[in-house]
Amino acid sequence: MSLMEDTDLPQLSEDLLNCLEDDMLALKNFNALTASHQRYYSNWVESAKTEATKANRITKAMKGLAMGLAFNEMMHLK
Repeated sequence: MSLMEDTDLPQLSEDLLNCLEDDMLALKNFNALTASHQRYYSNWVESAKTEATKANRITKAMKGLAMGLAFNEMMHLK
């Protein structure tokens, strides 16, 4: 038995990335985040159980990213 380092980065939410392409400010702020913080947003979007929840989460993420908020700050948006 041997251990190997997993160097593959997890895939980010395709739906979130597609929406980010339509908002350059949100995309710029998303790209400025560390990879782990990008995954916070992505995993949160992808963990939605319904399409309606996923759409709401993408909307909230886009708003927060456009405002330059960190993930935890975005979670407090109404």
